[in-house]
Amino acid sequence: MKHLLFILIALSSLNSLNGQFRSTKWGMSLDEVEAVEGLKLYCDSNGACVSTEQKLLHFDVRILFVFDDDRLFGGGYGFYEEHTNDNLYIEDFNKVMNILEGKYGEADEGGLIWNDDSGKDIMTLGWNLSTGNCYYDYKYITDDVVIGHSMVDQCSLLELRKRSFEMII
Repeated sequence: MKHLLFILIALSSLNSLNGQFRSTKWGMSLDEVEAVEGLKLYCDSNGACVSTEQKLLHFDVRILFVFDDDRLFGGGYGFYEEHTNDNLYIEDFNKVMNILEGKYGEADEGGLIWNDDSGKDIMTLGWNLSTGNCYYDYKYITDDVVIGHSMVDQCSLLELRKRSFEMII
């Protein structure tokens, strides 16, 4: 079964945390972002826009840009990964976590959160994550942005947002 490893930040392409994602800056319009990135973006009615498939590291990715009132305030990548073993999604999540910790230190908030711990002692962590019994949720907070890194039901999320906007997870 194919699952989405969704990472909403440019781990290797993030220029800085002062409002730049790839070649863009916070506040750019959709037309400006398409022009500077050389991409055609496909948008939904909530301001989330995605590119066609691109390559990043060894993954096929879609680049995501998030707009409010036609002004850029978030960005990232969607990675598509397929595993037959639920625990391998945790390995992918931990690889991203190691990159973040190397760049920003330990997370300011977060950890493993249990919704239902009835399977905690009898099933694998991967199984418990895939069934929604638990999830990971971490946050790195800077002066300008909040970076959220979460894993819910085999879907890993890593978001970069301006601090003036609430995290949307």
